Amino acid sequence: MPRSFDDYKDQVEHIEANLGSFAKKSFEPWSPTFIDGSEIFKQYSDEWQTPQRKRLLNRTPLQRERDRILHSTNLRRQTEKYHVLYSGPHRIVRNYTTHTMRMSQVTRAICRALELNSDFAEALVLGSKIGAVPFVHAAKREISEFLRKRLLQIDKRNIDAGKQKRLSHTQYSLQFDLDSDPVPVFLRELQSHDAFERAIRYIPWAVGKNVDETYTSGQESYWLITSNPFTRTAGRTTYSPETMFGIWRHSRGLPSGRESFRHTITFDCVPRKTISFSAEHLTYESIVVQYADDITWAIENLNDANVPYTLHKGSSLYQMLRQRLKDHDVPESVKIALADNDSGGLYTFFITDFIESASATLSKLQSEHADRRALISDDENALIGLSPIGRNVLEQLIKFLDRHVFGEIRTKNRTAMLKTITRACIELLVDESSPFLTERIEQKRRLGFLTQEEAEESLWRLTDEIHRLQLAVDTLADMSDQEVFDCVGFPAAW
Repeated sequence: MPRSFDDYKDQVEHIEANLGSFAKKSFEPWSPTFIDGSEIFKQYSDEWQTPQRKRLLNRTPLQRERDRILHSTNLRRQTEKYHVLYSGPHRIVRNYTTHTMRMSQVTRAICRALELNSDFAEALVLGSKIGAVPFVHAAKREISEFLRKRLLQIDKRNIDAGKQKRLSHTQYSLQFDLDSDPVPVFLRELQSHDAFERAIRYIPWAVGKNVDETYTSGQESYWLITSNPFTRTAGRTTYSPETMFGIWRHSRGLPSGRESFRHTITFDCVPRKTISFSAEHLTYESIVVQYADDITWAIENLNDANVPYTLHKGSSLYQMLRQRLKDHDVPESVKIALADNDSGGLYTFFITDFIESASATLSKLQSEHADRRALISDDENALIGLSPIGRNVLEQLIKFLDRHVFGEIRTKNRTAMLKTITRACIELLVDESSPFLTERIEQKRRLGFLTQEEAEESLWRLTDEIHRLQLAVDTLADMSDQEVFDCVGFPAAW
């Protein structure tokens, strides 16, 4: 039977007792607050003293955050979003849930071996895809560029109408120096005070390196998890900053270091609520998630594409890849896995390689640092990842897929079609004469996601074209593939 604890902290410490010194813990001296600034320990200790404590029994705060994401409506939508691959007349289809499930298992396997917090890492995995729009690999750049161009059009109209120009960056009460900090290009391009002020209020963005896109799936995931996109208010529950940083920055290859990322936004609610997190909230678990995403994506695409390719060509993609890698420094275990068409063997190679490489790094740090403070203080020697050989194998696999799978003519044609459909859908959502967003608000009210008062406020906010622009993206991320096709009048998803 589960043990009974009088003090919530004792329960949490008992559950997290097997975590290593580099793991993210629920209660930490250097990360004591939620993204809204409220005290993590106080909130949970207070709740432990109420009848609501049953929601905390046998769970840590980070497990609870994971469960909130797991049971969210947005996560359920992943079963209705699909990835399709072709080879000649043959095709294979899988949904986003498949990717998330396997990515989660890769993440947990690595975290268990390194004594990291696998429950926390799983929260990052589950949250990372919530904001992915349908046809994400075809659509994400289309969405980002659409947002940027529309903002510039609004900005130009403001200037042409004689509205105030943004002559000096110093006139804005921002929590950074717009002249020296690496602010997204799309904000720097804006000229009018009106467009600039509403863009930073309605569109999630950050200061830092590689933050120029107006849309990324991680950025949108953070937004949908932490806010009510219809009313532009903070969500009813809050999260640790490490969770939101890991979700937003879940892609591999992003810069690290204190100045690489900083996000702050103030919501117009009563009382006003400011949300903030930064690169200082990097964790080892989030690095594992970054690699697990690419490892899973590469292996699953290879495995899925191999079926139609074999039916069409009569030969195996695994064997072709094995031939391509014969002149590279490839471990024998990879050659054997490719020879046997064994995706499990490839997973084992990458997981084992990551564990061995990361263990060596963490062992060197152990003598000087007993926690992850070296990681968040810009020490590049504290970063973990695949070994050079592991990274090379992964990069070669990705290059092979780009050429022999995504370069397949039907796949390229489908991608082009999905880009066009994505543009058509979001243009309809943004169009003031289209009833789609107003109908969506009414649907949310009837389903209980919005109160009558919130629904009325949502309708009123649609008159702000920059809010409407971002809400169109929020709505698109919440739609299934078939809903997008229906929206533009396309007869069928496949």
